Amino acid sequence: MECDLMVEPSQISVNLDDEDKAALRRIKQNYESAGLFAALMSATHVLSWTDMDVGLVTVGNEDWLGLAKTIIGSNKVILAGVSSTAARQYQRHNLRGTPEQAQFWAIYQTIVARALKGKC
Repeated sequence: MECDLMVEPSQISVNLDDEDKAALRRIKQNYESAGLFAALMSATHVLSWTDMDVGLVTVGNEDWLGLAKTIIGSNKVILAGVSSTAARQYQRHNLRGTPEQAQFWAIYQTIVARALKGKC
């Protein structure tokens, strides 16, 4: 099933802070516990930023689509945990972060929500 993402712009450039990296590490652990991490690493590099000081990162639609295709059909408990982590980060950045940081987490949360509903 193809995931029809309406992401504007088609790629986003964002600086991830230490809390973002910690959140991505928690998400990575969720995926690892579900046996998905190896597949995710081959599909997208989004999670590879957790242990790096990369500064500005760029995420394109191909990365989001790779993530979506890999997590579709995953354990709903795992995805619910990932969704919760992404939602907290979105709220944090929506209140006191940059629009790009909020958008990064909004897109991540949207992909996970669509996967939970089987729409991705």
